[in-house]
Amino acid sequence: MQYTLLALAISHAIALPLLAQTATLELEAVSVTAQSLQTANSKQTQQLSATELQQQQAQNIADVVRFVPGVTTTDMGRFGSNGFNIRGLDGDRVAITVDGLSLGETLDPPTFVAYEFFRSARGGVDIDALKQVEIIK
Repeated sequence: MQYTLLALAISHAIALPLLAQTATLELEAVSVTAQSLQTANSKQTQQLSATELQQQQAQNIADVVRFVPGVTTTDMGRFGSNGFNIRGLDGDRVAITVDGLSLGETLDPPTFVAYEFFRSARGGVDIDALKQVEIIK
C-alpha cells in the first residue's frame, strides 16, 4: 500500500510540469468603437440658452424646466426646489453639474425633519448667471 501511494506521488510530480508546458494561444484583435452621447441620443438632450431663459422669464429652476417634457423639480415646501426629477428619478440620483463641477449630494438627513430650518437644497443656482442649460435624459 505504501508503495502504491509513493508511485502515485511520483507520477503526479512528473506529470504536472509536463501539463504546464502547453502552447500559448493568441486571441484575435478586437476593435471597439463608440459614439458620443449627444450624437447617439440627440432626442434625449435639450439645450436652453440664456436668451431663451430670459424670454421664458425663468426666475428659479422650476421655471427653467417648465417647458421640458419628462422633467420636473422636487418641491421642498417653503425652501424651494431640491433638484430635478427626470422620468421618475430624483434626489441624488440625478447629477447636477455647474461649469463641469458636480454639485454635492443633498445634506438633508432624516434627523433634521423636526428642524425644517436646517434643510438644504441642491437647486440653489443663480438663474441670471447661466449662459446655457443642458438637460440630458
